[in-house]
Amino acid sequence: MENRRDQRRHHKTTLVVVGAQSAQIDVELAGVIELLWNLGINTRGCCQNESETLSRPTDDPRGYIGFDLVDDLQRFLELFNDTAIANYRWQNFEWPDEVGGEVVEVPPMGWSYRINVRRPGPKHDGIEIGASVRFPVGDIPMIESVLNS
Repeated sequence: MENRRDQRRHHKTTLVVVGAQSAQIDVELAGVIELLWNLGINTRGCCQNESETLSRPTDDPRGYIGFDLVDDLQRFLELFNDTAIANYRWQNFEWPDEVGGEVVEVPPMGWSYRINVRRPGPKHDGIEIGASVRFPVGDIPMIESVLNS
């Protein structure tokens, strides 16, 4: 039996197929992932609301997209260079002056990024450097609009 936390992380999905790629994708992100795949930008995973796993308040739900390589994330971000999203696609932080002070993310909440290193395995030789982006779920319509243009 699943515990309550596991139940919260399950979202309704839909099958997305583009060429040889196919996956069950959270419904709110299915359009974004399909558009990315059509643009040749590879993804590794996604979630339409990761707020529970990121310890964020529920009034700040975040979407998540993991990319196979940092280059895929860079290509994704470059699509927004001349759009309204370009102005706030970076996190805003308040940096304390005192030693040991806590860095705090401040509104408007921007996008956040993570870089990860994957060691060699059965599917690849050598180290791969992947990346992910987290963004307010309210940005999904704008993201789709930009990817459609």
